[in-house]
Amino acid sequence: NKPILLGSAFNSISGDGTDIIFVATADIEGSLVGDINVTSPASGNVLFDSWVASKPVLTLKNRHQGVSSPEIVLQSERYNPGLDVIEDAVDGDDIGLISFKGYDDGTPSTQTYATILTEVSDSATGAEKGKLTVGVAANNGTVVETLTLIGQASNNIVNVGINNTT
Repeated sequence: NKPILLGSAFNSISGDGTDIIFVATADIEGSLVGDINVTSPASGNVLFDSWVASKPVLTLKNRHQGVSSPEIVLQSERYNPGLDVIEDAVDGDDIGLISFKGYDDGTPSTQTYATILTEVSDSATGAEKGKLTVGVAANNGTVVETLTLIGQASNNIVNVGINNTT
């Protein structure tokens, strides 16, 4: 794959569904201005790659005089392409997963060292509850649930579970 160099941040690329690598130049301050939408229909993956130590760094900076902050949204929807509709969630649906990966000292091979998973605990309208699970690799590299938070039916009650500890 060869990079496509864009002359400014005000360009777009459309393709045939194959992977495309592109480099966008920015304004004089090194910033991309405006909304940036990346859609990857082929694999669904977007990669930011760097050969520099401690890079890449993803920074969300909010500059204003208010009290709100930047937000990261992991949103999962059940989409039915045949009907072109978003369908109701189901208890147990995964909403978002953050995985912390690195190499081991053997082959080397990629190892997952920790995860944070959010799920739908109860999807009933008006009774929605969530579940957040933190997992950590133990013993042979198997990620085990170590901390679980589950919303309960009582107002503002969250159960906290600590699992697989000594």
